[in-house]
Amino acid sequence: MSEKPRVSVVLPIYNGSKYMRKSIESVLKQTFPDFELIIVDDCSEDDTYNIAISYSCNNDRVRVIKNQQNRGLPASLNVGFSMAKGEYLTWTSDDNIYHEAAIKKMVNFLDLNKEYALVYADMNLIDENGNKMGIRNGGDGNLYKGNCVGACFLYKNECKKIIGNYSENKIYVEDYDYWLRIAGRFKIGRIHEILYDYRYHNNSLTIKKIKQIGMNLSNLRYEYMNSIAKNVDSEELRNIVFEMIVCGDDRAIQYVDDKTKDDVQFVYHRNKQIHSKQIWIFGAGGLGRSAIKILQGKSIEGFIDNDRNKIGSEIEGKKIISLKEYIQKYQDSNIVIAVDLKYAYSICRQLRAVGIDDAVLLYDLC
Repeated sequence: MSEKPRVSVVLPIYNGSKYMRKSIESVLKQTFPDFELIIVDDCSEDDTYNIAISYSCNNDRVRVIKNQQNRGLPASLNVGFSMAKGEYLTWTSDDNIYHEAAIKKMVNFLDLNKEYALVYADMNLIDENGNKMGIRNGGDGNLYKGNCVGACFLYKNECKKIIGNYSENKIYVEDYDYWLRIAGRFKIGRIHEILYDYRYHNNSLTIKKIKQIGMNLSNLRYEYMNSIAKNVDSEELRNIVFEMIVCGDDRAIQYVDDKTKDDVQFVYHRNKQIHSKQIWIFGAGGLGRSAIKILQGKSIEGFIDNDRNKIGSEIEGKKIISLKEYIQKYQDSNIVIAVDLKYAYSICRQLRAVGIDDAVLLYDLC
């Protein structure tokens, strides 16, 4: 490893022994060789530290830091980046995987496009066994709609010098807050290519902390609401306000025009109980798959999805059907909406349009 590597990759980790080897090896197998990997063990109680040390003993590009007490993700990121020497910075998670050319392609982008300070790329969504579930792309790059950056990114060390550390009081949304802070000062770019695998599983923070993430995201959005309202259209604003209300935060209702307030406010009175033994899950993606385990003990008949490419296939032996087929054959069953909250509003409106207004959000059942 060079004395001053071009790229610093920080891997904060807590009890990550199940998947961390694949994550670490995906960094070490990068076709761009000039990097350092800084693993920050946040007082894990499993074999995480020993696994990390085994890699550092065999590769001088790997350093391991062990926190003296459990400090949480944003604090661990700040510990790692305080040691980083790279011209470019990034961080990854113990359950996710880089494609081999990921860092090289992001470095090339920033080298060739000096006006950009951060670049991000598209990702595969995979399940706990590595099976592909879908694709997450960055959309149009409007950060005020949501966290389009995702988990595959690279930014200049200059950003850290100007923006500062990750906010330790914004746990679970520390990354989104950081991108918004960067966007206020720098230009952000996107590579329209899949360079990363993002893993959904029942022990991931996305699933385990869904409600806390929702509440913290609402607080962050309210902090930026004036900018959000100026940079998204009326439909997108309704979606955001809906997400916040679902999370128990009605402070942003003032930003929705009078004509649409009633439509948004129906979520105050949404059904939160499952009234039927038979359940159909609306959403055949990552959260839909997780809903199978969250709803253990219930009779799950199958999945409903709007994606024509998924209809007719199966998930764990459960068929995926269209909403039209559900209406024709299964209306005595209960619907649980298992999608990212940013899509939940449009699905609720879709269901209400066909006379279904008692669907339950998976969010309310977690």
